Amino acid sequence: GKERGWSPVTRAGFESQRGPQGAHKLDETVMAFVHGQRTDDPTVSVPALLAQIRRRFGLAVHRRTLERALRREEKKRR
Repeated sequence: GKERGWSPVTRAGFESQRGPQGAHKLDETVMAFVHGQRTDDPTVSVPALLAQIRRRFGLAVHRRTLERALRREEKKRR
């Protein structure tokens, strides 16, 4: 895949501080961005969100990763 070329260090080493429970790459900044998008347009699709994350943060996030993160968020809100 294309993932190889850049080192995780570019993300300020934040990967290493998180426990394994967290979705990799989806930190608070990204999730806040996602929430903003969904507030603006509740019908926005996951693939559309992934494209926006890639444009905004340069992150290639896997669809399942985002879906899991969104499910976790839903649970937290109840």
